[in-house]
Formats: sequence, structure tokens, C-alpha cells
Amino acid sequence: MIVGEPTESNPVMSNLAEPIGPQLRRRRRALELKQQDVARVAGMTPAYLARIESGRVKRPSWDIVQRIESAIEQLQPEQQEQTL
Repeated sequence: MIVGEPTESNPVMSNLAEPIGPQLRRRRRALELKQQDVARVAGMTPAYLARIESGRVKRPSWDIVQRIESAIEQLQPEQQEQTL
């Protein structure tokens, strides 16, 4: 799921009052994805992803958010295949 317009089916955009970083962290953790893996696929350091997820980066660029969300989507099928 690429981040887009706010909808009920888009968990990242469902709570606009909350910073985006913690929402991304919850989604990543719910899928049991490692921060290092998401950062690698998104093309950033794990430290930068950690700063975004913790809310220390208050307003990451839209491009960065989309890269993280895309990385989560790319890694999700791998995670599901490993558990089968």
C-alpha cells in the first residue's frame, strides 16, 4: 500500500492527528519486519528510519514516507512466504 489520500483502509493516513513516524513503526512491527530490512529497501540508514519512527523527524518528506511504505509492501510478501 502506497501512502495516499486519507481513507479508512489506509492505516498510515487514518489518524492524521498523530505523527506519521509512529504510525509507520506500528505497521512495520505488526508485520514483524525488521527496521534494518525496511531501511535497506527504502534506501536509507536504519538510524534515519529510527528517527522518523520515533517522531524525532517531525515532517519527513512525502518521498521518504512513500519509500518506507513501498519497502514495507515489498518485504511483506517475503515475510508471509517464510512463515508458510
